[in-house]
Amino acid sequence: MELTVTHIVLVSLVGLIASISGGFWGIGGGWLILPALLLMNVPHEIAVPACLLQMMPSSLPTVFRQFKNIGWEKGGWGWRIALPLSGMSFVGGFLGKPAGILLENIFGSRTPHQLLYMTLLVYVFLSTLLGTS
Repeated sequence: MELTVTHIVLVSLVGLIASISGGFWGIGGGWLILPALLLMNVPHEIAVPACLLQMMPSSLPTVFRQFKNIGWEKGGWGWRIALPLSGMSFVGGFLGKPAGILLENIFGSRTPHQLLYMTLLVYVFLSTLLGTS
C-alpha cells in the first residue's frame, strides 16, 4: 500500500475527530479509528496496534487532569476501581492476540471477530442513543 498525502491527512483527521469525541462523550476513539483504518485498506496487523497506540497521547491529558478526583484515600475508588481495571487491562492486552488467533483457528475465519466487534458497536450506539448503560 502506497502512502499518500491524502492518507496522512485522512488519518490525522480521523485521529482528531476520535479524540474530540472521546472528550465530548467520554468514550475512547477506537470505535472510529479502527474501522476507519480498515476502510482505508490499512492492514489489520497495522491498524489494531496503531489504534491502541493512539490511546496514550489522547488519554494522558485527561488522566493527569482527573487524577486527583479519582479518590485515592484508603478504600477510595482509585484503589477499588482504577488500579484493578488498569492492571487487568494491561494483562488483557497480552491475552487479546492469542485469544483472537485461537478463535480464528477454531472457526477458520475472522468472522467471529467481526461479528463480536459489530455487536459491541451496535450496543454502544443504542445505549448512547437511548440514554441507558
